[in-house]
Amino acid sequence: MPGRGLDYQVLRRSLLFVASFSSIFILLGISAKPLGAFLFVNKPAPERADGVVIIAIGVFLIGSVFVVRINRDWRPRWLAERAGGPFNHPTEMMPGPSGDLYVTDGYRNSRVHRFSKDGELIQSWGQPGKKEPGESHLPHSMAISPDGTLYVSDRANSRVQMFTPDGKFIGMWTGMGGPNDMARDKSGIFYLLEQATATSKPSVSVRDANGAVLTRWEMPHAHGMGIDSSGNIYVGRTKELRVDKYARVH
Repeated sequence: MPGRGLDYQVLRRSLLFVASFSSIFILLGISAKPLGAFLFVNKPAPERADGVVIIAIGVFLIGSVFVVRINRDWRPRWLAERAGGPFNHPTEMMPGPSGDLYVTDGYRNSRVHRFSKDGELIQSWGQPGKKEPGESHLPHSMAISPDGTLYVSDRANSRVQMFTPDGKFIGMWTGMGGPNDMARDKSGIFYLLEQATATSKPSVSVRDANGAVLTRWEMPHAHGMGIDSSGNIYVGRTKELRVDKYARVH
């Protein structure tokens, strides 16, 4: 592949993925078991106005390909191209009041799966997307109320979506940092662990049953959260490898 700039070649239906950048070829980690890790870069299609570059990165296992979409500024776009069955990378599992099990299959799938208590798949719902009800981009956690309503943290869309036990969309909360985790206490109060936004740092918000903020405070980034029966909050600090406790004082 001679020439300057970003050139590419794909030998479809083969095990070879080759890329060149300024006449430098890239071919990574071909081995026998697994069949190989690879990196493939191609230039944006001329008809694409958004200048998206497609990069395939992954381990070659029986022809499987993991695709990452990169913008012009080289930031990955992790939104799945299509919905799939269970599982890709599930992020949360929780029982509903009926005994059914619900699983958010967040990374690169954007779906919620519902199983019987015996582990049989009943249904799946959700499509990858950024705007419409029922679309999601990395459902990362959930809480379930006693009436069976699911509150699903649509993290990369910075919102919480609500569904009936059989997956019908019934509402959403917006105006938050991407919710990494959430919990509901026995009185119906919700606790959200929010990511940073363009104008605010990571935070914990406490909300009523309608999603209205009762209080919020900033804190260092954390990934997981739990609460106890006294209303104390525990957050998992992944970088520091520790758990912080916030004690309820009234």
